[in-house]
Amino acid sequence: MEWAFHAATMVSTKGAVGADALCSPVGCVSAELLARALLYAGLGALTVFALATLAFIPDARAALRRERERAGDERDAFARFARRVANLDTTAAGRTPGTTGTNQGPGPGVGTLALAGGAGSPGDDRVAQARRAYRDTVMAVPHYEEEYAESLSENVSAEFGESVAIALEGAEAFTPGLRRTLIEGAETARERRNSLVRAIEQEEASLRTAAGTLSDVECGVESASEGPTLPLSFEQLMDRWGRLYDMEQECETLLEERQESIQAGYGVPLRLDGPISLQEYLYDSLPVTHPVLAEATRLLESVRDAQDSTSVALSRRV
Repeated sequence: MEWAFHAATMVSTKGAVGADALCSPVGCVSAELLARALLYAGLGALTVFALATLAFIPDARAALRRERERAGDERDAFARFARRVANLDTTAAGRTPGTTGTNQGPGPGVGTLALAGGAGSPGDDRVAQARRAYRDTVMAVPHYEEEYAESLSENVSAEFGESVAIALEGAEAFTPGLRRTLIEGAETARERRNSLVRAIEQEEASLRTAAGTLSDVECGVESASEGPTLPLSFEQLMDRWGRLYDMEQECETLLEERQESIQAGYGVPLRLDGPISLQEYLYDSLPVTHPVLAEATRLLESVRDAQDSTSVALSRRV
């Protein structure tokens, strides 16, 4: 293992500042003054480490729990909507006698829709029941207004496609094609939410592993940086530097693995408008959209600061 020290070499000399003065190319300082300075610096470092906790990880965990619950609620709501539509009969019993003619148009690859009845004909009550079922299920999830705040037509368009939204709003007949389209669209939306729940569960497991590594490194840096370096022997300083080197490697490995995971990308196919970045979707409410990278980068800087101070102390033992 190769360790590099970048601090200026300091050697003990006798002379103007005292017999135990420590000097560098830019001047000398007495050992007593240096010891006091290092003591104060050590106390300051301890304060910093005590305050520098994993600030983003608890918020990230809370965000994951919230999004998993919301995705689960939406998944179950679409399943309930599909069941309620499946229970609606498609015979002509619910249609006002004398209504004739249909204008059929394609759905989003999932069936044929009856868009309108005869001019001036009253609507089919089963279409109204389908709309009511959508409001009672999909639009009734607790977070709907906070997350979407959309009208029925806007939401159906985003989930099932514009042609389905037009049909559900304006159809005069509840045809087998419309029924099939709504059920299949609901099943597709349900599966999208189910995929999101699985992705969130994987992210939760990844976050737990990363948080464990980060917590260990944070405790390790605090322990390795405890107290002044002046009383430590060369061997003790080398041991300290070695532990810090291992922590540096842990941080760098975590950063590399996390970046590879992000670059590989997981697109969340949440709605019909295309996939979005999982990290950005899950952590949009946080100050950072990549909490693990932010924490690992901060800790890596702390590790390297501690390495620098150890390197200075080691150079004085040469």
